[in-house]
Amino acid sequence: MKKYCQFLHQNKVVFVLLALVIFTSSCSKFLDAKPGDVVLESKFPKDYWDAEFMLRGAYGALRPLVNHQVAVGEMRADWVTPGTGADNDFKELAYNQISNTNQF
Repeated sequence: MKKYCQFLHQNKVVFVLLALVIFTSSCSKFLDAKPGDVVLESKFPKDYWDAEFMLRGAYGALRPLVNHQVAVGEMRADWVTPGTGADNDFKELAYNQISNTNQF
């Protein structure tokens, strides 16, 4: 056991360097990750219609946020008034009579 400890003590630098090489070489795929929010050149819009459809997709993804934006922003600030076909939750916000069951 004593000889083994002496061997480890004498070759400590070699073991540290060997461990460093093993750990850094095993992470090559992890460090070369491709970003998910970048448009590749091959998929970049080439004409007007490609750009138009890309914008439609972006605005389509934002569509679920419209009701909350109107309710929290404009409706509470008295910028808009609810029409005849408005949801009861919108009417409660407009008239400042909010119940516990209101989704906003």
